[in-house]
Amino acid sequence: MVALGEDRVALPPAALDEVRFWAFVDSMTEPIPFLLQQHVALTLYTDASGFGWGAHVLTPSGPTELRDYWCSELFRYDICSKEALAVLFALRALASRLYRRRVDVHVNNMGLVHAWAGLKTKSGELTGVLRELFLFCVDNRVSLKLIWVSTSSN
Repeated sequence: MVALGEDRVALPPAALDEVRFWAFVDSMTEPIPFLLQQHVALTLYTDASGFGWGAHVLTPSGPTELRDYWCSELFRYDICSKEALAVLFALRALASRLYRRRVDVHVNNMGLVHAWAGLKTKSGELTGVLRELFLFCVDNRVSLKLIWVSTSSN
């Protein structure tokens, strides 16, 4: 029971816990450090071909282009896996800018968008790349959203 003037009111245990918490906060004499959390979206367009990958990044300082050729062991991967690798390689290249950010990646492969959304894939290579992509996002606190765009818009 908590005294409020002349009347007494019975508070449920959850409300009492809340009152105790705020009373504890009020009794603190040291400041609580503020944790800055960035809610900034980075827009990225990726694409892959049989020979290499590329990415176009829209940043406040202007667009950035990234690209490279596949190493020999990746030539056998299917195009959906290569599209996922393009996303992974682009994110790794931009890792220092991505910590605790939301990243919107525009891809022109619907299979990749569905696989990232949790729908089934039959490709062992794609599953492995998506696992690497997921671990990158966890390690860097990245919220990754894949958005499908038509090939002509990409």
